[in-house]
Amino acid sequence: MNTILTIWRADLKSLRNAARRDTRMQVALAFTFAFNLAFSAWSITQLAVHIQQWQAAGPGAVNAGLWSLCLLTWSGLSFFTIIGVQRALSDNKSMLLFTLPIEPATRFRALFGSFFIENLWPWLLLQAMIPGYTLPFRLGWRALAWLFALESGIIITVFCTLIATLLVIRYLLPHGRIKVRIATALALALILALIALFAAKIAPGVVASWPRPEIIGLLFTLLLIVVLGPGAAPCGRLYAGAFYTLQSRDRARRAFTLPGARALSRIFERRRDLVGALFARAAFNQSRNLLTWLRLALILVALMFFSPLRSALAHYGFPDTLLAAGYAAGLAILQIIETGPCAISGEGTRLVLYLTAPFDLLSILRAKLALFLLPVLAEGSAVALFLSWRLGLTLSHVCFVIVAAALIVIGCTTLPVLGSVWDLDLNLVVEGATEAILQEEAPVSPRRMALFNLCLLLFGAMFLLLWKLPAVAALAGLIALDLALIIGMQSLSCKHLQKLLKGD
Repeated sequence: MNTILTIWRADLKSLRNAARRDTRMQVALAFTFAFNLAFSAWSITQLAVHIQQWQAAGPGAVNAGLWSLCLLTWSGLSFFTIIGVQRALSDNKSMLLFTLPIEPATRFRALFGSFFIENLWPWLLLQAMIPGYTLPFRLGWRALAWLFALESGIIITVFCTLIATLLVIRYLLPHGRIKVRIATALALALILALIALFAAKIAPGVVASWPRPEIIGLLFTLLLIVVLGPGAAPCGRLYAGAFYTLQSRDRARRAFTLPGARALSRIFERRRDLVGALFARAAFNQSRNLLTWLRLALILVALMFFSPLRSALAHYGFPDTLLAAGYAAGLAILQIIETGPCAISGEGTRLVLYLTAPFDLLSILRAKLALFLLPVLAEGSAVALFLSWRLGLTLSHVCFVIVAAALIVIGCTTLPVLGSVWDLDLNLVVEGATEAILQEEAPVSPRRMALFNLCLLLFGAMFLLLWKLPAVAALAGLIALDLALIIGMQSLSCKHLQKLLKGD
């Protein structure tokens, strides 16, 4: 028991230290608590209304409704348990546990408790806030029996789901072919769907005859004592088998490369400079990046909403040229608004390789800016040309739309890309796919979020400038603003990068 408590205390201290010192963890916790508070406030009012309706319909309706609530909660926790099992089996803590002389039963009990602490605590907090606040006010002392049944059912549900997932990993994953794996995944999805359907539709007519909640809670408690007592040893051996199965898998990445990406990379490789090297690397890597293709698909879908948006904004008096330029620039910026604040800061220690090459700092910054700006500029110009064709604009108006969209894209790309130097950590090492996504694809730190918001404000200011001023004056103002941003951001970014290199 001392070993289990030591492991659990270590998990709690790890979460506490991450919440106190890790900026990304602090941002994630802030979003989690904000979401929990907002969703809890809405759910508490909805649950209170439903309980009042059940009470008006009679005791049978109350029992049916509360059992439906329990079933929905258990099915939701079961889903999140399935998601977290593979992470719990492949993290560094699990590897450390298997190097220690711990009995299988003790190791499984430690896993079971740590699973709640590390993977399910946001959802446990959410479900505790909603029924834990609403039921006592609506049911009085009867709420204790229902809360007892709900919480004990959550523990049993997590245990059953955990064991079922371990069985799939241990016995189907190593021997089954792809069809067996697909069939297993579909079967699990079907089971979850049936549980949700039963809880939402069928249960109100059936669960009214179920035993009292305190009896169900006692049965769950006895079952828990059995499975975590004498049953912990076979569960521990199953846990070990599933762990060894995952560790023995071939982890070689089988990434899909878009046809033509290698040829495009070879074209850029002919340029013996930093810009060519960065473009050759990006052409090959981005063709394998699923998020890049999702963003492109999102832009293609967003093009279909231009006509409805134009009709909705008709009474504001926006010219077609302004709408086309703004919409084209907005879709192009959407491609890099998340990755732009990570352009340089996401490199971490890899930037040291650039610094050791015979390039000055300004050349490195310009190469990174060109890497992000040129594709987005081409994309914005293509969208502007397409929208101009859809609107039937004249040649002079088409030129205005393309130039205006390009000027907006230049400014809104320069600010986050060069500004990302302010969040650079030359000691940062990016390891693993998840960490790479957080560092290179998501504005998760406060400075990156600030650049994200500044980019949106700059886009709004440039659109307002284009709207309020005459065409020639607006384009001249955008050119002056872009030049000021490029010159100013290059100078400030170089100075900050020099301070980082000097260790100031």
